[in-house]
Amino acid sequence: MTTAELVAALVVSGITLRELRDLYTTVVLKREGGNLRATATILGCNRRTLYRRGVKGAGARGISLRRLERENEDYRRRFP
Repeated sequence: MTTAELVAALVVSGITLRELRDLYTTVVLKREGGNLRATATILGCNRRTLYRRGVKGAGARGISLRRLERENEDYRRRFP
Protein backbone atom coordinates (compact mmCIF):
# COMPACT_ATOMS: atom_id res chain seq x y z
CA MET A 1 0.00 0.00 0.00
CA THR A 2 1.40 3.38 -0.97
CA THR A 3 1.34 6.40 1.30
CA ALA A 4 -1.32 8.03 -0.88
CA GLU A 5 -3.54 4.93 -0.63
CA LEU A 6 -3.09 4.84 3.12
CA VAL A 7 -4.02 8.52 3.48
CA ALA A 8 -7.05 8.01 1.21
CA ALA A 9 -8.19 5.06 3.34
CA LEU A 10 -7.84 7.16 6.49
CA VAL A 11 -9.87 9.99 4.97
CA VAL A 12 -12.63 7.58 3.95
CA SER A 13 -12.66 6.07 7.44
CA GLY A 14 -13.50 9.47 8.91
CA ILE A 15 -10.59 9.54 11.36
CA THR A 16 -9.89 12.99 12.76
CA LEU A 17 -6.48 14.61 12.67
CA ARG A 18 -6.32 14.40 16.49
CA GLU A 19 -7.09 10.67 16.41
CA LEU A 20 -4.44 10.14 13.74
CA ARG A 21 -1.89 12.13 15.78
CA ASP A 22 -2.69 10.13 18.92
CA LEU A 23 -2.55 6.83 17.07
CA TYR A 24 0.79 7.68 15.48
CA THR A 25 2.19 8.86 18.82
CA THR A 26 1.10 5.62 20.50
CA VAL A 27 2.68 3.51 17.75
CA VAL A 28 5.99 5.39 18.01
CA LEU A 29 5.89 5.27 21.83
CA LYS A 30 5.30 1.52 21.74
CA ARG A 31 8.11 1.02 19.22
CA GLU A 32 10.45 2.99 21.48
CA GLY A 33 9.54 0.92 24.54
CA GLY A 34 7.78 3.76 26.35
CA ASN A 35 10.75 6.12 26.08
CA LEU A 36 9.28 9.64 25.88
CA ARG A 37 12.57 11.30 24.96
CA ALA A 38 13.10 9.02 21.96
CA THR A 39 9.44 9.35 20.96
CA ALA A 40 9.60 13.15 21.11
CA THR A 41 12.77 13.17 19.00
CA ILE A 42 11.19 10.97 16.33
CA LEU A 43 8.00 13.05 16.31
CA GLY A 44 10.00 16.28 16.13
CA CYS A 45 8.55 17.76 19.30
CA ASN A 46 9.54 18.38 22.89
CA ARG A 47 8.84 15.94 25.71
CA ARG A 48 6.71 18.64 27.33
CA THR A 49 4.47 18.61 24.26
CA LEU A 50 3.83 14.93 24.84
CA TYR A 51 3.09 15.57 28.51
CA ARG A 52 0.58 18.29 27.55
CA ARG A 53 -1.11 15.85 25.18
CA GLY A 54 -1.49 13.45 28.09
CA VAL A 55 1.04 10.89 26.87
CA LYS A 56 2.65 8.91 29.66
CA GLY A 57 5.90 7.06 29.18
CA ALA A 58 7.08 3.93 30.94
CA GLY A 59 10.12 5.73 32.35
CA ALA A 60 11.38 4.59 35.73
CA ARG A 61 7.97 3.25 36.69
CA GLY A 62 8.65 0.12 34.66
CA ILE A 63 5.02 -0.46 33.68
CA SER A 64 4.02 -2.67 30.78
CA LEU A 65 3.32 -1.17 27.37
CA ARG A 66 -0.21 -2.59 27.43
CA ARG A 67 -0.94 -0.71 30.66
CA LEU A 68 0.74 2.38 29.20
CA GLU A 69 -1.57 2.26 26.16
CA ARG A 70 -4.65 1.82 28.39
CA GLU A 71 -3.68 4.77 30.59
CA ASN A 72 -3.04 7.02 27.60
CA GLU A 73 -6.37 6.04 26.03
CA ASP A 74 -8.25 6.62 29.30
CA TYR A 75 -6.66 10.05 29.67
CA ARG A 76 -7.54 11.08 26.11
CA ARG A 77 -11.15 9.96 26.63
CA ARG A 78 -11.50 12.06 29.78
CA PHE A 79 -9.73 15.13 28.37
CA PRO A 80 -10.39 15.32 24.60
